[in-house]
Amino acid sequence: MDGQNYTHNSECHPDQFDCSSCPESNCIFFRYGPSHEVAFYQVFNVIYGIWVLFSLVAFGQLVLAGVFSSWYFVLDKKRNMPACLLIRALKQTCRYHLGTAIFGALILTLLTLIRMGLDYLERKLKSYNQDNALVKAILACMKCFFWCLEKFIRYLNRNAYIMTAIQGTNFCRGAREAFVLLLENVLRVAVLTRITNLIILISKLVIMGTSLGISYLMLSHQFQWMNEIVGHVNYIFVPLLLIGFGSFVVASLFLEVYEMGVDTILLSFLIDSKHNDGSKARPYFMSKSMLKLLKRVNEDLTEVSSGEPDAPETAGDDVVSDLKPRNQDTKAARKRAKKSRKKKARSNS
Repeated sequence: MDGQNYTHNSECHPDQFDCSSCPESNCIFFRYGPSHEVAFYQVFNVIYGIWVLFSLVAFGQLVLAGVFSSWYFVLDKKRNMPACLLIRALKQTCRYHLGTAIFGALILTLLTLIRMGLDYLERKLKSYNQDNALVKAILACMKCFFWCLEKFIRYLNRNAYIMTAIQGTNFCRGAREAFVLLLENVLRVAVLTRITNLIILISKLVIMGTSLGISYLMLSHQFQWMNEIVGHVNYIFVPLLLIGFGSFVVASLFLEVYEMGVDTILLSFLIDSKHNDGSKARPYFMSKSMLKLLKRVNEDLTEVSSGEPDAPETAGDDVVSDLKPRNQDTKAARKRAKKSRKKKARSNS
């Protein structure tokens, strides 16, 4: 093939390249050509990565909910508190609740992909000059709707994981029961959520401010004994910016545990108040300080609290009486009815 058929940056094959009129030209490797399989695997990796990330977050929330609910649903918290609550919660989550975490993460993954698709569509329409006022308004409304929906699903997932850790239900039933329980106590939930968010925000700012203050004193050589350790820094604002950002992220991660504990104890308290009345048969599981704050009392529980020192492995087993009686009764009734039908069939045959 003659060199006149080649142009600059045109495609060629190394074994078939022959340009006699341009001896200085070479056919070299530039890049792999576009492939539908490569694009598919890239999209798959993105979806799988988002799903795994949300699953890990859900797993951590289930473990924390199991720890705090196991602590709450122990009647005598001084003598009968089970050991190694974290290990127990890890075992329970790995054995019983992995499907719940994965399913909840799948819902969030789908919503995230929809939002990413809307952003991609908006960029494409803008590149082709098709983003008129009507299209912009429709995309803005859809993005706002799915953003609100994602926030709601995140909140619902969080409470569904808590109900799953407390009662051992599946994801759908846990979400439904958590939503109904929160809706019945909407004023309590709203007030406590606002107060908790304010306290967490103040805590983050205090931690970040303390870290920035100490870092500024160290970098500006306010301490003479630190001059040998900390060298001379020309511009201290960049290190301070990085330190402030890092301290805020670390504080947010640690205070996430505190926030999960508040949400778990809130739902546990609502369940406790709904199913128990302070009698010997159904005592309150809340702490003495909470009983005193709410002006509630338990009857004499010396016989109840002097039982086995080891608490049951699951928090749901500690919630005596009314948490799962109807399901247990219906399952037992179904088994008895099935056995009776088998006996009748045998007798007829």
